[in-house]
Amino acid sequence: MNELGPLANDATLCTGMIKDKPKSKGDEKHEEGEGRLAFLAVIIAVILLLVVVISLLILFYFKSKLRWKTKIGKFRAATYSQNYGSDQRITMTEIKKMNNIDDWTVPRDQLEILYDQKLGSGAFCCVYKGKLSGPAPVCKINPSIQTSRLYSDCDVAIKMLPAYSDDIAKSDFFQEMNFMKALKYHPHLLCLLGTAWDQSEPCLITEYCVNGDLLHYVRQKKEEIKNAQDRPDDLRLKDLLCFSWQVSDGMDFLSSRGCIHRDLAARNVLVDCTNTAKIADFGLCRLMDSPLYSARGGRLPIKWMAIESLRCYEYSSKSDVWSFGVLLFELFSLGDVPFPRVQPADMIDHLIAGNRLEQPEYCTDEIYTLMQSCWRESPDERPNFEIVRSQLAAIIESSSINYGYISVSDGNDRRSLIAPTTDDIVQSR
Repeated sequence: MNELGPLANDATLCTGMIKDKPKSKGDEKHEEGEGRLAFLAVIIAVILLLVVVISLLILFYFKSKLRWKTKIGKFRAATYSQNYGSDQRITMTEIKKMNNIDDWTVPRDQLEILYDQKLGSGAFCCVYKGKLSGPAPVCKINPSIQTSRLYSDCDVAIKMLPAYSDDIAKSDFFQEMNFMKALKYHPHLLCLLGTAWDQSEPCLITEYCVNGDLLHYVRQKKEEIKNAQDRPDDLRLKDLLCFSWQVSDGMDFLSSRGCIHRDLAARNVLVDCTNTAKIADFGLCRLMDSPLYSARGGRLPIKWMAIESLRCYEYSSKSDVWSFGVLLFELFSLGDVPFPRVQPADMIDHLIAGNRLEQPEYCTDEIYTLMQSCWRESPDERPNFEIVRSQLAAIIESSSINYGYISVSDGNDRRSLIAPTTDDIVQSR
């Protein structure tokens, strides 16, 4: 033990000397490198996490878009191809079989079609008033307090094809049916309540709008608007602004989902008992896979079409904005026909020459400026519907409740108009 004592002490001393030995520069660099590697690893992990999150969001977006497109094309096989020259067609019997298992189907014994009360007709369809017993299928498919309250045991409009319908009309009818099934409920879009079959013919069942289409409604109320009496039930110029905002709101909803209407006009907007405007006639609507849609042939609303649509058969949300400008002209001219002296074949040259619709008598400079912005030759220079909607809302917010009372001044000064408040719009809805 005594002999090992000094050695043990020496070992302890050596150990202490080793412990107290300062770190070399190499050790410090090594630790610094390890710290940098750890920091770099954290950054890489964060970046990878962000990539994963972004990838999941992109995947969710495309899956949602795919589901939307699938809904739009649910019965595409039941219609002709877009060129209307293909033989790819399913018989009416097969279409009926597909429809019978659809959640939108209304049992025939729950639907009464009033053939003696025709609401409207044209070259492509007939619309009759009807009565629905029980809740409409839309109440189950798109459940909400509003739809359940309004669309049960109610009057309805029933759209049917005439017996002499051609292939294009049939294709447009089924396109409209498919499109409306895919739409979610919106207060400014005509609501599809369900579908039915009457003697092997398909029927579209929609909500009933007692005031009919916006064009005839404004024409019918023309003298009432011009006289501007202080009667609560009278239609006044402030209501035209309300209609304008409501249509822009509905079109903003459609365009935000990649849809183009292609037939936006006052005749294709309906007005219900609360003076709420609802965009209708979705026969020419298309879901866009790209910002631009090209199509030739079919029925075309020439005097509502944008330059690029007339010249190159190109459609987009911005071509709908052009049509909206024409709709504004129809409203504030109290139902005038656009370009009455221009033949349809001359419309392209007329517009390319820089000609546009003139300012209507009962249209403010502010509204006409908005119209002109909708008619700019380049689609990129036109506002989108979100901007149009905001501009109309701004006009409403900055104006007083006296909109609709016309101050007729001497001379050629234009009549002074003031827009409604937000409360007026809420009440009008």
